[in-house]
Amino acid sequence: MRTRGARPATTADKQLDLLDMLAADQEQWRADAPAPTLYASSARGPAQRDEEFRLWTAQWGRAGAAGRSHAWTTMMTIPSHPTPTCRVAVLTALIGCTGHDECSCVGNRGGDGWVYRGTCRCCDWESTHVRGDADSAALDALDHAHPGWRDSPVLSWSPNGHTKVPAWHTAMRQLYGDRPDGWPVIAQPVPHDPRMYEIPESRRRRISAWPGSAWDGLSISPQVLELVDGLERLDGR
Repeated sequence: MRTRGARPATTADKQLDLLDMLAADQEQWRADAPAPTLYASSARGPAQRDEEFRLWTAQWGRAGAAGRSHAWTTMMTIPSHPTPTCRVAVLTALIGCTGHDECSCVGNRGGDGWVYRGTCRCCDWESTHVRGDADSAALDALDHAHPGWRDSPVLSWSPNGHTKVPAWHTAMRQLYGDRPDGWPVIAQPVPHDPRMYEIPESRRRRISAWPGSAWDGLSISPQVLELVDGLERLDGR
């Protein structure tokens, strides 16, 4: 139906509409097609994994790409760029079923399906352990990058604001001495104040990038080590 005063559609307009329809059809086809899985690919390390996923989405589309490709992609990395020495990074993959008739899934149908693996920002190392939580994978990466870190002394406090971080780093250096770039700190978390909004226990125990260690590493509470070491690991170890 043409409204009064509207410009009649030209041949060029009709061609553009047709191209839009073809592009939409192609994107839908890519989303519905049984695409190859990347879960067991030979790529190693954050850079190779992310580039592999980028190329996959260029061919097969971004709609539902994590669940369709089952690709390992970078979830966390400190820092965000390659480094001259081994540093911590964590990969994640969605292995649950996408529901396509020709299923290429590597996990069980119906579950949330997210799994995690430690990796490195310097070399192509990836952990052989597939974990059900990111904290366990981060600990694997720390064991690779910084052997012996678990024997570090425990700092008795953590800052509860930006202004206290410099003093915390000073106390950390006095307790730890010289450490290489990326070395983590094991520190007691900030006590929960009941006057503040409720913070779930699981979040208070997470491994954290802020406030990071004096060496641009993670901060880890002793409780998270106990919590993670007690979790059932997907590979049975």
